[in-house]
Amino acid sequence: MRVILVPVADRPECVFALEAAFRLAAKLQANVVGCHVRPHRADRARLDSVDARALFGGSAREAGFRISKRPRTGGSSLAIWHEMVGTPERILAICGPVADLGVLSRPKPKSTGPAREFLLATLFSSARPVLVLPQRRIGRLGNRILIAWNQRPEAALAVAAALPLLQKAGQIAIVTCGPEDRPGPKATHLRDYLAHWGIRSEHLRTRGRNVDDEIARSYQEMGADLLVMGAYSRHRMSERIFGGVTETMLFRSNLPVLMYHP
Repeated sequence: MRVILVPVADRPECVFALEAAFRLAAKLQANVVGCHVRPHRADRARLDSVDARALFGGSAREAGFRISKRPRTGGSSLAIWHEMVGTPERILAICGPVADLGVLSRPKPKSTGPAREFLLATLFSSARPVLVLPQRRIGRLGNRILIAWNQRPEAALAVAAALPLLQKAGQIAIVTCGPEDRPGPKATHLRDYLAHWGIRSEHLRTRGRNVDDEIARSYQEMGADLLVMGAYSRHRMSERIFGGVTETMLFRSNLPVLMYHP
């Protein structure tokens, strides 16, 4: 994992996302790319971009990252700034696929503004994993990781995307909710797969009566600081509508969650 992408605007939640992104980048020896999306070339939009760039630069310097216009081979991790004109969906379809991870804060519940638009654009248009954070400063991230496993390909892709973090974690658990009676690998198979990478994990089982609550309870009981899961949608029309657990974790939860929607 070498490129961490953060959509940046001059908003309080971006401060927390940038702090987390630079911490992860230092841990993984990755570069952080800040991407500011301007809807048009008007003067007010230019002022917004100046503020966003100042926020990114301040966060980079505070984290000890050198600011550069382009990536370089070798040396220390860098902070790189991009600024583009267009819609979030269009721009993140350009920048997202050439990053390894997108990082942003989740919008407030029932939000219909830019924060929700950027989250959906990053998740759907980048074809890359997305780390969704609460709108607050978080202490630990990625030391104790809980994997929500349901035998589906999306969950397997999320695990594969999270491997650099899983390799550095101190504790990993796999939670399954209800019987493992779907086609696809069971938690035992996932534990064996992780063992191939030198990663130890434990298996937690819940009844599957209320999956949202059971995942959250397992997270709290484990003392986890990151949840890894696939993102599942019922359909993609003019309004994207998610399945129940994905909807909860994206918009109503307060947990850091790494999701992948292929």
